[in-house]
Amino acid sequence: MSKLIFLWLMLHASLCNNKSSYLYVVFWNTGQGQWVTAITPDECQHFDFGGEISYFRANQNLFLQLCKDKQNILELSHPDLDHYAFYQIFTRLLPRLCWKELDHTNIPANKAGRKIPLCTQNKYLDQARIFKPTEFSNKNDSSKIYRYKNILIPGDSSIKMEKAWVKLLIRQKLNYLLLGHHGSRTSTSDLLLERLPQIKMAIAQSRMAKFNHPHKEVLERLKHHRIPVIRTEDWGNTAIIY
Repeated sequence: MSKLIFLWLMLHASLCNNKSSYLYVVFWNTGQGQWVTAITPDECQHFDFGGEISYFRANQNLFLQLCKDKQNILELSHPDLDHYAFYQIFTRLLPRLCWKELDHTNIPANKAGRKIPLCTQNKYLDQARIFKPTEFSNKNDSSKIYRYKNILIPGDSSIKMEKAWVKLLIRQKLNYLLLGHHGSRTSTSDLLLERLPQIKMAIAQSRMAKFNHPHKEVLERLKHHRIPVIRTEDWGNTAIIY
Protein backbone atom coordinates (compact mmCIF):
# COMPACT_ATOMS: atom_id res chain seq x y z
CA MET A 1 0.00 0.00 0.00
CA SER A 2 1.25 3.48 -0.81
CA LYS A 3 -0.13 6.96 -0.70
CA LEU A 4 0.81 10.38 -1.97
CA ILE A 5 1.76 13.14 0.44
CA PHE A 6 1.46 16.67 -0.88
CA LEU A 7 2.51 18.80 2.08
CA TRP A 8 6.26 18.53 2.60
CA LEU A 9 6.02 19.71 6.20
CA MET A 10 3.79 16.73 6.97
CA LEU A 11 6.24 14.41 5.25
CA HIS A 12 9.25 15.86 7.06
CA ALA A 13 7.58 15.63 10.46
CA SER A 14 6.51 12.05 9.79
CA LEU A 15 9.99 11.05 8.68
CA CYS A 16 11.68 12.66 11.68
CA ASN A 17 9.31 10.87 14.07
CA ASN A 18 9.80 7.47 12.42
CA LYS A 19 13.52 6.95 12.09
CA SER A 20 13.64 3.16 12.47
CA SER A 21 11.72 2.06 9.39
CA TYR A 22 10.45 4.04 6.44
CA LEU A 23 10.57 4.33 2.68
CA TYR A 24 9.74 7.58 0.92
CA VAL A 25 10.12 8.41 -2.75
CA VAL A 26 10.52 12.16 -3.11
CA PHE A 27 9.85 14.10 -6.30
CA TRP A 28 11.79 17.27 -5.60
CA ASN A 29 10.61 20.66 -6.75
CA THR A 30 13.65 21.06 -8.96
CA GLY A 31 12.31 23.55 -11.52
CA GLN A 32 12.70 22.08 -15.00
CA GLY A 33 14.64 18.86 -14.57
CA GLN A 34 14.51 15.45 -12.94
CA TRP A 35 15.49 14.58 -9.39
CA VAL A 36 13.74 11.68 -7.69
CA THR A 37 15.06 10.23 -4.42
CA ALA A 38 14.09 6.98 -2.69
CA ILE A 39 14.88 7.49 1.01
CA THR A 40 15.29 4.66 3.53
CA PRO A 41 16.92 4.66 7.00
CA ASP A 42 20.30 3.82 5.43
CA GLU A 43 20.24 4.99 1.81
CA CYS A 44 19.21 7.70 -0.61
CA GLN A 45 18.90 6.44 -4.18
CA HIS A 46 18.68 9.18 -6.81
CA PHE A 47 17.05 8.65 -10.19
CA ASP A 48 18.78 11.56 -11.90
CA PHE A 49 19.91 14.63 -10.01
CA GLY A 50 19.26 17.64 -12.18
CA GLY A 51 17.22 20.79 -12.48
CA GLU A 52 17.75 24.49 -11.86
CA ILE A 53 20.48 25.41 -9.37
CA SER A 54 18.32 27.97 -7.55
CA TYR A 55 15.84 25.21 -6.75
CA PHE A 56 18.59 22.99 -5.35
CA ARG A 57 19.70 25.80 -3.06
CA ALA A 58 16.15 26.13 -1.77
CA ASN A 59 16.13 22.40 -0.95
CA GLN A 60 19.73 22.00 0.16
CA ASN A 61 19.32 22.11 3.94
CA LEU A 62 16.44 19.66 3.95
CA PHE A 63 18.18 17.38 1.47
CA LEU A 64 21.35 17.24 3.56
CA GLN A 65 19.35 16.55 6.70
CA LEU A 66 17.72 13.58 4.99
CA CYS A 67 20.66 12.18 3.01
CA LYS A 68 24.09 13.51 4.01
CA ASP A 69 24.91 10.77 6.53
CA LYS A 70 23.58 7.91 4.37
CA GLN A 71 24.87 5.95 1.42
CA ASN A 72 23.87 7.90 -1.70
CA ILE A 73 23.33 5.87 -4.87
CA LEU A 74 23.26 7.48 -8.31
CA GLU A 75 21.30 6.40 -11.36
CA LEU A 76 21.54 8.50 -14.54
CA SER A 77 19.01 8.03 -17.32
CA HIS A 78 20.96 10.03 -19.94
CA PRO A 79 23.51 12.88 -20.09
CA ASP A 80 21.34 15.99 -20.46
CA LEU A 81 22.32 18.77 -18.05
CA ASP A 82 18.84 19.08 -16.58
CA HIS A 83 19.24 15.47 -15.42
CA TYR A 84 22.71 15.75 -13.84
CA ALA A 85 23.16 19.47 -13.03
CA PHE A 86 23.69 18.75 -9.31
CA TYR A 87 26.40 16.13 -9.82
CA GLN A 88 29.36 18.31 -8.81
CA ILE A 89 27.40 19.59 -5.81
CA PHE A 90 26.71 16.00 -4.75
CA THR A 91 30.40 15.09 -5.03
CA ARG A 92 31.27 17.99 -2.72
CA LEU A 93 28.53 17.55 -0.13
CA LEU A 94 27.99 13.79 0.11
CA PRO A 95 30.88 11.76 1.60
CA ARG A 96 29.30 8.36 0.77
CA LEU A 97 28.43 8.46 -2.92
CA CYS A 98 28.47 5.69 -5.52
CA TRP A 99 27.13 4.72 -8.95
CA LYS A 100 24.60 1.90 -9.09
CA GLU A 101 26.20 0.78 -12.35
CA LEU A 102 29.24 1.87 -14.31
CA ASP A 103 27.61 1.73 -17.73
CA HIS A 104 25.99 5.09 -17.06
CA THR A 105 26.15 7.42 -20.05
CA ASN A 106 29.16 9.69 -19.79
CA ILE A 107 28.93 13.03 -18.04
CA PRO A 108 31.19 15.58 -19.80
CA ALA A 109 34.66 15.66 -18.24
CA ASN A 110 34.35 19.31 -17.17
CA LYS A 111 31.21 18.41 -15.20
CA ALA A 112 32.46 15.15 -13.69
CA GLY A 113 34.08 16.29 -10.43
CA ARG A 114 35.75 13.62 -8.29
CA LYS A 115 35.67 9.99 -9.38
CA ILE A 116 32.77 8.05 -7.87
CA PRO A 117 33.05 4.29 -7.21
CA LEU A 118 30.64 1.51 -8.07
CA CYS A 119 28.17 0.69 -5.31
CA THR A 120 28.35 -2.51 -3.31
CA GLN A 121 25.14 -4.42 -2.52
CA ASN A 122 22.52 -2.02 -1.22
CA LYS A 123 20.13 -3.38 1.37
CA TYR A 124 16.88 -1.65 0.47
CA LEU A 125 17.03 -1.90 -3.30
CA ASP A 126 13.59 -2.39 -4.85
CA GLN A 127 14.41 -1.12 -8.30
CA ALA A 128 14.76 -2.49 -11.80
CA ARG A 129 16.05 -1.10 -15.07
CA ILE A 130 13.29 -2.04 -17.48
CA PHE A 131 15.01 -0.97 -20.68
CA LYS A 132 18.38 0.29 -21.87
CA PRO A 133 18.50 1.46 -25.51
CA THR A 134 21.30 0.14 -27.67
CA GLU A 135 20.44 2.24 -30.75
CA PHE A 136 19.29 5.86 -30.62
CA SER A 137 19.62 9.05 -32.65
CA ASN A 138 19.73 11.61 -29.82
CA LYS A 139 20.45 11.89 -26.10
CA ASN A 140 16.80 11.88 -25.07
CA ASP A 141 16.27 8.52 -26.74
CA SER A 142 19.28 7.09 -24.93
CA SER A 143 17.25 7.33 -21.71
CA LYS A 144 17.16 4.23 -19.54
CA ILE A 145 13.70 3.30 -18.26
CA TYR A 146 13.41 2.52 -14.55
CA ARG A 147 10.87 1.13 -12.15
CA TYR A 148 11.12 1.80 -8.44
CA LYS A 149 8.51 -0.24 -6.56
CA ASN A 150 5.26 0.80 -8.33
CA ILE A 151 6.65 3.98 -9.96
CA LEU A 152 7.63 4.26 -13.65
CA ILE A 153 10.53 6.65 -14.34
CA PRO A 154 11.04 6.99 -18.14
CA GLY A 155 13.62 9.80 -18.36
CA ASP A 156 13.25 11.79 -21.59
CA SER A 157 12.31 8.80 -23.74
CA SER A 158 10.28 9.88 -26.79
CA ILE A 159 7.06 8.45 -28.19
CA LYS A 160 9.15 6.69 -30.83
CA MET A 161 11.21 4.92 -28.17
CA GLU A 162 8.17 4.18 -26.01
CA LYS A 163 7.09 1.77 -28.76
CA ALA A 164 10.29 -0.21 -28.16
CA TRP A 165 9.82 -0.71 -24.42
CA VAL A 166 6.10 -0.43 -23.70
CA LYS A 167 5.64 -4.17 -24.29
CA LEU A 168 7.97 -4.81 -21.33
CA LEU A 169 5.40 -3.32 -18.95
CA ILE A 170 2.94 -6.21 -19.25
CA ARG A 171 3.86 -7.86 -15.94
CA GLN A 172 4.82 -4.66 -14.13
CA LYS A 173 2.50 -3.43 -11.38
CA LEU A 174 2.73 0.34 -11.81
CA ASN A 175 0.57 2.91 -10.03
CA TYR A 176 2.54 6.14 -10.48
CA LEU A 177 4.06 7.72 -13.59
CA LEU A 178 6.72 10.41 -13.70
CA LEU A 179 5.93 12.21 -16.94
CA GLY A 180 8.56 11.60 -19.59
CA HIS A 181 10.62 14.59 -20.74
CA HIS A 182 8.97 16.77 -18.07
CA GLY A 183 5.61 16.52 -19.82
CA SER A 184 6.79 17.38 -23.34
CA ARG A 185 4.35 16.65 -26.18
CA THR A 186 6.98 14.26 -27.61
CA SER A 187 6.54 11.80 -24.72
CA THR A 188 3.70 10.03 -22.85
CA SER A 189 1.83 8.57 -25.81
CA ASP A 190 -1.69 7.15 -25.79
CA LEU A 191 -0.08 3.75 -26.41
CA LEU A 192 1.92 4.05 -23.21
CA LEU A 193 -1.09 5.15 -21.18
CA GLU A 194 -3.18 2.30 -22.57
CA ARG A 195 -0.57 -0.14 -21.26
CA LEU A 196 -0.73 1.43 -17.78
CA PRO A 197 -4.33 0.78 -16.67
CA GLN A 198 -3.42 0.81 -12.96
CA ILE A 199 -1.85 4.27 -12.94
CA LYS A 200 -3.41 6.39 -10.17
CA MET A 201 -1.38 9.55 -10.60
CA ALA A 202 1.12 11.26 -12.89
CA ILE A 203 3.79 13.59 -11.51
CA ALA A 204 5.31 16.47 -13.50
CA GLN A 205 8.72 17.92 -12.62
CA SER A 206 8.58 20.98 -14.84
CA ARG A 207 7.82 24.70 -15.09
CA MET A 208 4.76 25.72 -17.07
CA ALA A 209 5.48 29.44 -17.02
CA LYS A 210 8.95 29.15 -18.56
CA PHE A 211 8.87 25.91 -20.60
CA ASN A 212 5.15 25.26 -21.18
CA HIS A 213 5.46 21.82 -19.56
CA PRO A 214 3.47 19.70 -19.08
CA HIS A 215 2.24 20.39 -22.61
CA LYS A 216 -1.49 20.82 -23.17
CA GLU A 217 -1.55 17.81 -25.52
CA VAL A 218 -0.10 15.60 -22.78
CA LEU A 219 -2.64 16.95 -20.30
CA GLU A 220 -5.41 16.09 -22.75
CA ARG A 221 -4.07 12.54 -23.15
CA LEU A 222 -3.97 12.12 -19.39
CA LYS A 223 -7.47 13.52 -19.04
CA HIS A 224 -8.73 11.09 -21.68
CA HIS A 225 -7.27 8.21 -19.64
CA ARG A 226 -8.61 9.71 -16.39
CA ILE A 227 -5.17 10.14 -14.86
CA PRO A 228 -4.78 13.18 -12.57
CA VAL A 229 -1.53 15.16 -12.53
CA ILE A 230 0.46 16.55 -9.62
CA ARG A 231 2.93 19.31 -10.54
CA THR A 232 5.87 19.98 -8.24
CA GLU A 233 5.75 23.55 -9.56
CA ASP A 234 2.40 23.95 -7.79
CA TRP A 235 2.71 21.59 -4.80
CA GLY A 236 6.43 21.77 -4.09
CA ASN A 237 8.33 18.66 -3.00
CA THR A 238 5.94 15.72 -3.24
CA ALA A 239 6.44 12.19 -1.97
CA ILE A 240 5.01 8.70 -1.98
CA ILE A 241 5.21 6.91 1.35
CA TYR A 242 5.25 3.11 1.65
